[in-house]
Parts: sequence; C-alpha cells; structure tokens
Amino acid sequence: MDHHEQHHLKHQKEREHKKALEKQHEHQTEKQLRVIHPAWFLALGIVLIGAVVYVWTFIW
Repeated sequence: MDHHEQHHLKHQKEREHKKALEKQHEHQTEKQLRVIHPAWFLALGIVLIGAVVYVWTFIW
C-alpha cells in the first residue's frame, strides 16, 4: 500500500467517523425535541374545546 492509498483510507475513515457522530447527534436532538409529555397535549385540547364551548354558549 503506497502513501496515496493510506491517505485515501485515512480520509475515508475520518468521513465515516464524522457521519457516525452526526447521526448520533441527530438521534439525540430528536429525543430532546419531545420534552412535553403527550398527555399535556390532550389536556390542552380539552381545555381549549371547553373554553370554546363556554364562549359560544354564554358570551356569544
């Protein structure tokens, strides 16, 4: 193996390592995006629907 092949392999390994780190970082950020528990969305929806019904019934 000559110097050119060694250099090429080194860069290829560096790219693979960089891609692996980016994939790992992306996976971690996907986990962090959903910090709010899904039950809160349900509770918020119920409260908003209740507010709309209240306004529609008593104020409108």
